[in-house]
Formats: sequence, C-alpha cells, structure tokens
Amino acid sequence: MNIHLRYEGKSTNLKTNNHRDEDIIRELQEKGYLPRLKPELMIDRHPDGVVIRPPAVFG
Repeated sequence: MNIHLRYEGKSTNLKTNNHRDEDIIRELQEKGYLPRLKPELMIDRHPDGVVIRPPAVFG
C-alpha cells in the first residue's frame, strides 16, 4: 500500500504492507517519521493508498 505522509511541512511517499490505520501509524512512529506521542492526524483512504496529514484549519 502506498502512503503519502504530509507532516511538519514535509511530504514523503512510502510503501507498507500494513492496511490498518493503527499499524500504519505505529510503523511510521517506529521509523521516526512521526513522534511517539500520538499526534492529531487525519487519514484519507484512496484506491491506491492513504494520505496521512494534520487536520485542516479553517478560519
């Protein structure tokens, strides 16, 4: 599965064998792409993978 991670002003494309949201987040934390503390994230699912990003801010 393809992962497109947008976090802290960076955009990274990765691949994973995980399909559950919790497993994907844990893998990204273990590889150092996300902090160990649970950040507030949105996960958008698409046919070819997922987009992980912070929540949108409107106003």
